[in-house]
Amino acid sequence: MKNSVVKNVLLTAQKMNSMIMMKLNTTSLIFVACLLCSCKQEHVNSSQISITASRFQLGQVWTFRTTINESTNATLTIAHVDLDPKEGPVIFVSIKGIQHTFWESTNTFCSFSEDALNRSVITLVRTNNLLSGKELEDFQWSFDQIRKGVESGKLIKCFKITVSEALEERRKGRTH
Repeated sequence: MKNSVVKNVLLTAQKMNSMIMMKLNTTSLIFVACLLCSCKQEHVNSSQISITASRFQLGQVWTFRTTINESTNATLTIAHVDLDPKEGPVIFVSIKGIQHTFWESTNTFCSFSEDALNRSVITLVRTNNLLSGKELEDFQWSFDQIRKGVESGKLIKCFKITVSEALEERRKGRTH
């Protein structure tokens, strides 16, 4: 009987030792992984960063603060989100329901810093409202024009002023 009790105690001690070692190994692995992640300094290409770094997501439709003589039904749709290493999130929007004489399109396209858009939007109206058809074609053309203008140094990548202020600037003939 004495031998079986000793044997059971030894088996129990071995099981406990094994469990403690597993716990220590798991904890050690987590610690080492955290240490490696915090020590690793690597340049990350902005195209590798998840777009979820922005509050604004493709297809969201927002109401925004407008000038006094604008329709309160004006909305903007998030058409594209770009993460720029210097600017941070740059959000390209399609604006509908405003009075403008910029061109014949029923909407206008602009790009804003995340901060500027945060100061502009009021309410998220809906999600998953992706551009399509003529609106998508018009956006692609505008996006290409903005990109070429930025590359040539003639345009800024994004407005840092509110949507309302940017629309006023365009009305006065000052562009992107």
